Amino acid sequence: MGFSRWTKLRRSLLATWKLLLSFRKTKWELLDYPVDLVRQTAPANNEARPEWRRISSFRAEIINWPGVSATGDTQSEAIQKLEEVFQKVRRKRDAMPRPGRHVPIDIQFADRERIAAHEHLAEKFTREVLGLEWAWISDESNLWGFTCEDSLDPYYSKIQDLYGVDVSRIDRGNLAEILELIAISQNKKDRS
Repeated sequence: MGFSRWTKLRRSLLATWKLLLSFRKTKWELLDYPVDLVRQTAPANNEARPEWRRISSFRAEIINWPGVSATGDTQSEAIQKLEEVFQKVRRKRDAMPRPGRHVPIDIQFADRERIAAHEHLAEKFTREVLGLEWAWISDESNLWGFTCEDSLDPYYSKIQDLYGVDVSRIDRGNLAEILELIAISQNKKDRS
């Protein structure tokens, strides 16, 4: 995410200020951390999208702490949801980082067991359906992660044409479920 110079300076000053204030106490709450609240621009068709794909009006995040953010349709909703995320993080950590400090990114990859069970099919699917030479796909990956369009119908049609399987009822186009359904269909054809 690229910030303007002014935004970088403002975020840096806020982080420094909260860092200095943090030495007055030892147990920190969300209000002790530097929080940035940003108005987001939604596309014109935002209301027509499924709820889980809509872009909220506001995003709140703790500065210098990647992944600790939340969105909401109002500023107060975004802050309230950020508080919930903050409390979840607090429960999982032995100690909370000092406000204003840079917190390293903690990347955890989703499982790939279901995808790995159909690795050859996943590679072929990636090339033929997604139109990519390569993609990292997890058990939680879905078709929405590969399109900016407002419909999965082109993918559904392509899958129907290539594999003879209707996957339109699979929630959010989960790729593990799609590959499993295709594999079952292919096994039935092989037995016939």
